[in-house]
Amino acid sequence: MPNSELDLPAFETIAGLAFNTGALQRIAGGYETEVYLTADSRYVIKLKHDGGSREAMLAWARRMRAASELFARYLGPRHSLPNAYLVVDNGDTPPHVLSVQPFLPNAQNLDSLDYDTLSPDLRQSVFQQLITIVERSTACYQATGYTPDLYGVAGMHAHERHQRSSPRWLFQQAWRMLMQQPLLNAHNLMLTSDGRVVLVDYDLICHCWLNCRVYYAARRVLLWRDRAQLQAMNAER
Repeated sequence: MPNSELDLPAFETIAGLAFNTGALQRIAGGYETEVYLTADSRYVIKLKHDGGSREAMLAWARRMRAASELFARYLGPRHSLPNAYLVVDNGDTPPHVLSVQPFLPNAQNLDSLDYDTLSPDLRQSVFQQLITIVERSTACYQATGYTPDLYGVAGMHAHERHQRSSPRWLFQQAWRMLMQQPLLNAHNLMLTSDGRVVLVDYDLICHCWLNCRVYYAARRVLLWRDRAQLQAMNAER
């Protein structure tokens, strides 16, 4: 499923890379994904943990592509990245979904960013961009019932991933973000070398209908909280 906005390598090349760890450098891991950088540092390849039948993975890839296009449309090109989704099957392991993005050299996740090192103009620009991202994510939620995962979950152990769809785990994550993690420290937002704040994760947060309704509602509360905080901080400067 190529994306015309991306100059992607051929499908066979990507599929080969997915099962040739020597050609990739692991740079991160998270909620559902292992993240690799290609040897030429042009692309980020995200290998989804869940495998299954080819038909199930094709359906899941199409759903993820639809979600990424939805979120990118609401956030706009300044704050989003193009994504391509592929299903790879080498015959030895269950089929898996890959997503491919352009690599952002010298970009930093907001949760590792020291705001005191930024110039006053850049710091104010980041605050203003985050307000825009919150407003557009809120519009997406109001129109569709979904919102992009701006906050993110950092790397997890394998046993933690098996708990990620349980109501207890989802409520724990929602409570953690509500009490501890402001948007200023979001894991899924990056500050690029040209000063843009960009979303790098386009996955749907959860899959169970009831859990999703609760979780997305909690995210909506976070957006309200962070919009008020950012506007207050922006007004002080």
